[in-house]
Amino acid sequence: MEEELMMKEWRLLKNEEKDVCPPLRALSTQQAFPLLHHLIRERGLSARYASNGPPLRPQPSFFREEAGRLAELRARDPARRRRLYWGFFSGRGRVRPGGRWREAAWQLCDYYLPYALGGGYVLSADLVRYLRLSREYLRAWHSEDVSLGAWLAPVDVQREHDPRFDTEYKSRGCNNQYLVTHKQSLEDMLEKHRTLTHEGRLCKREVQLRLSYVYDWSAPPSQCCQRKEGIP
Repeated sequence: MEEELMMKEWRLLKNEEKDVCPPLRALSTQQAFPLLHHLIRERGLSARYASNGPPLRPQPSFFREEAGRLAELRARDPARRRRLYWGFFSGRGRVRPGGRWREAAWQLCDYYLPYALGGGYVLSADLVRYLRLSREYLRAWHSEDVSLGAWLAPVDVQREHDPRFDTEYKSRGCNNQYLVTHKQSLEDMLEKHRTLTHEGRLCKREVQLRLSYVYDWSAPPSQCCQRKEGIP
């Protein structure tokens, strides 16, 4: 009975998402690389996103605090919405020698170029347009997120590292400042939705499971990310 009620509430949540934000919901149903591949190949998609705000590229097991993200984007100066690549960045990811994400064809350096981690990130419509127009010249690696970082490396973009994107390979916990949180179970997502709906906050109780970091853009990429106390 409890499982049936949970699934019913989840279906209501998905229907609510569809009504409020259809383009973002369409993105959340895809899997890994085909998602971005589809994004840059669809004609007319950039105009659609230009009118609806920058698209969020999420994984299926993520939870987003949509109202806060959109309110912040609308409050920005228009110049700060252009060429925007916004998420939780890493510049010290070592090239994978084996396993699912093995990158045998990566020849650029010992580390991946700085990229936003794949639990969820935001791209402005003009960058989506750039990728669509450049698609025939772009080399794809196994990891979509690594590929995007390489594609945008020479481009004059606004890279914004934001600790409120809890988008690493496992969640850092629960913080009421989070805009996106990754690796959530169905139960986790439903609980966050209930708390947000009824109490106006994301977490019943804030908890930090791992330390976070602020990306140091003045340091070499391999020294970018020192985890410290006091960061969401």
